[in-house]
Amino acid sequence: MPSYVVLPESGRLGWTLLELVFCLCILAVLTVYAMSAYHEHIVAVKRHEGKVALLKLMQQQENYFTAQQAYQTWAEAPAPSPFIWYSGLSAARSAYQLQAQACAGEAATRCIELHAVPGAKSVDQHFSDPVCGQLLLDSRGKHSYSGHGSRQQCW
Repeated sequence: MPSYVVLPESGRLGWTLLELVFCLCILAVLTVYAMSAYHEHIVAVKRHEGKVALLKLMQQQENYFTAQQAYQTWAEAPAPSPFIWYSGLSAARSAYQLQAQACAGEAATRCIELHAVPGAKSVDQHFSDPVCGQLLLDSRGKHSYSGHGSRQQCW
């Protein structure tokens, strides 16, 4: 007995153009939403990278202060040896450039303020953090930021 394919009464075997367009629109909306969430996550991870680098640098500064009775300052990269001046494993792949300066109105023998500058000229210039901007940490334990985000977002 030969086998035959039984077609539905309507004769439809696929989707209409309108159904395909509708599915593609839904897929496009979901993709835009996913890309936005992914980008926000990447910025948050790089922000965390900057905070960790500031804490490591502050530890280096405190060790230096113990031996020299002063903190080391610099504004441009590279920092004096042995200090780190970028947040990642290499300067080219780092999101933040680190800087150290005396606190406002203080000498470098009393207080140091560390800055993590996003996308500076010596690191990945494509990175920016419009929510938090620069991350700051001083030797008195105060952390702050230059952007408009909340303290919970930025620190």
